[in-house]
Amino acid sequence: MMRRHALVLFILFLFPTISLGATNDPFLYLTWKARSYTPDDYLGKIIPGANSPILVSLEALENGKIVDLKNSTIKWYVDSELYSTGIGQKSFTIRTPKKLTSGIMKVRAEITNRWSSIKIKTIDIPISPPVVILKSNYLSQSFGDNKISVRAYPYFFGVSSLSDLVFSWKVNGLTVNSAENPQIVDVSFNKDADPGSAITVESSITNPNGSSESAYKSSVFKYIP
Repeated sequence: MMRRHALVLFILFLFPTISLGATNDPFLYLTWKARSYTPDDYLGKIIPGANSPILVSLEALENGKIVDLKNSTIKWYVDSELYSTGIGQKSFTIRTPKKLTSGIMKVRAEITNRWSSIKIKTIDIPISPPVVILKSNYLSQSFGDNKISVRAYPYFFGVSSLSDLVFSWKVNGLTVNSAENPQIVDVSFNKDADPGSAITVESSITNPNGSSESAYKSSVFKYIP
């Protein structure tokens, strides 16, 4: 009961024009939650990648109260195609394609027999191929020591653990081994290297269990003693 009241308050906070007293058309509210890999310190919305499950849920609000939809016929559409129909089916799970590019997945819910007319709500769910971000132990792309550590951070792969991914590294075009910690590569510079000397670090990450899941990133770091 407390969760239902909290949801009502949350919806009213987002949409303050909804009246609690007057009779209004029902307000339909869709939410979605995707599951794909992100680093532990990631605080943003998790975007679905390839073959990612997405849970989509529906609520209806009428006169300030959540509507009981257990006897209502609810139809779910994905990109204009009917995906599922059920009595009281307020949620469903769909997977993104195994091969995808950046884009939008449109999900539509229709309640057909609760009111005198069909009520419809549509949301756009962004989808993204996996990406990788490179960060060094320096705040900028410049470093003053003769050694630099570069870490690869994968996002939006269809795995549950970092150990499910394969990391490959190149430094100035040469393949380097990073078996001790495949997420990190350590690069050493000659102490007599000229100021402004640059190194190019490349990282490729693949999901061996996902035929099309891979990400690549290249960054240039400059030696500024």
